[in-house]
Amino acid sequence: MQVGIITLLGCNNYGNRFQNYAMYKLLKRYGAEPINIEFRVKREFIDISKSPMKRLVKKLMPKKFIYYKQYLDEKVEKRTRSFHRFTKKTMGKPLVIFANQYEDIAGKIKEEKFAYFIAGSDQIWNPEFAGGDYYFLTFAPPEKRIAFAASIGQSELSDEVKARYAPMLKEMKYISVREETAASLVQEMTGRRPDVMPDPTMLLERRQWEKLAKKPELSLPERYILVFFLGNLPGQAIKDFSKRKKLPVIYLNHRDYPDLYTLGPEKFLYVLKHASYVLTDSFHGTLFSILFERQFFVFRRKEAGIKDMFARMETLLQNFGLEEREQPWEGVGDTADILEKEWKQVRQKLEQERSRADKILSRLLERV
Repeated sequence: MQVGIITLLGCNNYGNRFQNYAMYKLLKRYGAEPINIEFRVKREFIDISKSPMKRLVKKLMPKKFIYYKQYLDEKVEKRTRSFHRFTKKTMGKPLVIFANQYEDIAGKIKEEKFAYFIAGSDQIWNPEFAGGDYYFLTFAPPEKRIAFAASIGQSELSDEVKARYAPMLKEMKYISVREETAASLVQEMTGRRPDVMPDPTMLLERRQWEKLAKKPELSLPERYILVFFLGNLPGQAIKDFSKRKKLPVIYLNHRDYPDLYTLGPEKFLYVLKHASYVLTDSFHGTLFSILFERQFFVFRRKEAGIKDMFARMETLLQNFGLEEREQPWEGVGDTADILEKEWKQVRQKLEQERSRADKILSRLLERV
């Protein structure tokens, strides 16, 4: 029997692809035939590639700007291709359903072929860029709706959003979320306390990620500091830390370093796994630092127009007793390296979480 996965697709974001891959592999473990489902709303597009307006804009625009823009686009395109290759190779093509509007989807999906539908993980319930009805699986019967490690990504929701989410959440068969604040919000909206589960990436063993990692075709220093930020860079903090440790800096996810920016997910794993230190504001950058037992430091994400999304990071660090890894924006303090006895406790906690998840998934997927 098939199990449909509803998550954020089409992103060239490492964490997004890894959580999707992990959920896919976990479902395989329980004998399911998982398949990603992507909904697309039909729209009318007008081809203006040869329009007089485009020719005029191109003529008036400074050539330097056009070339620079094309250069940026080429990097993004190359990166996107590497992510698509990873997804196709590891999970196959998604089931794409076209509809004129969301209400038409239920009639287009052959629901009887699916034992369950799973929403998660990622920030599928973040109203800033997701939170649509289909992320609550409203196209399916309530008994087939499962949310696994779903994330809201925010510690607060407006009354308007709560009013919209509440009835959809109440109809779900099972709910687990990724952060404590999300659990409190769901409890407030539904009257029931959901399980707080780790991101699916943590439920796969380290050896599975190491097997997936692939060495990139570029020269890396023997020892280096990996800087992996989704938001702004704490430039002075990075410079000072590099000077203190006497190590070079490798910038991942930064367009000024195209050879690294365009790396696919498998090569990202290799670069992070071999770093001496990791500086990051990324949830999954932190998560894989823990899985690979790298020395790491976490900064709160700063980016114009982006709300604080640190709630899930707080839960992650608290679960493993690593709260001291958070550092102020001004610079990395005198926080000591993580010792072997602390990594041993992390491993024990991971095994406990995997055992807990196994019991829950075994019970939920008993029909598969």
